[in-house]
Amino acid sequence: MRFLAAMLCLLLLCGCMRAETSDGNGCEEELYTLADDAGDGAITMETGETAANGSELHSVQGAVFTYNGKEHALAEQDANINAIADVRSAGQYIVIDGHAGPKHGIYCIFDTDAEAFVKSFPGTNLVWRGDDLSTAIYSFWSDVLDFEGNILTRCELTGSAFIRELGFSADGETILVNIVSDDGSDWLETYSLAGERLS
Repeated sequence: MRFLAAMLCLLLLCGCMRAETSDGNGCEEELYTLADDAGDGAITMETGETAANGSELHSVQGAVFTYNGKEHALAEQDANINAIADVRSAGQYIVIDGHAGPKHGIYCIFDTDAEAFVKSFPGTNLVWRGDDLSTAIYSFWSDVLDFEGNILTRCELTGSAFIRELGFSADGETILVNIVSDDGSDWLETYSLAGERLS
């Protein structure tokens, strides 16, 4: 029964693991739309926000991020980035998920005040609480790390098992780790914010 309750909690959180916005339901509103304006198969993500000059405040095309009219090639952050998989906001920061391969991506953190990248690191499943990016956790292979890159815990993965998803409990005090095994079955492990295994 506890397992079913934990899985139900995870399912409810799956759609709400992104940064909280003013919509009040705990889920991030989508900040961009996908468009193939030229009809050439090149996908562009555009925000609904506009700069003072009336242009889009930020957009992406391929592996190039444009902010306030200035282009930034993500390959300058990491040569392995070949596309942009996702763009999310966290306070003054824009979090760009650069696609670098099938197992993990490269997260690039853009400071909108400085209009520059301030950090990049490899990983997957990056989540945070509210608009506070300092609360972020992410996974890299079997490790769960904090935003500073400190290992909080190392999950015991066998065979080709992997961490599929990370999240927080409703009170924000527990880390939820969804793991998928070789045979496709999955389970939930829970940890304290300090990385101590709870279940």
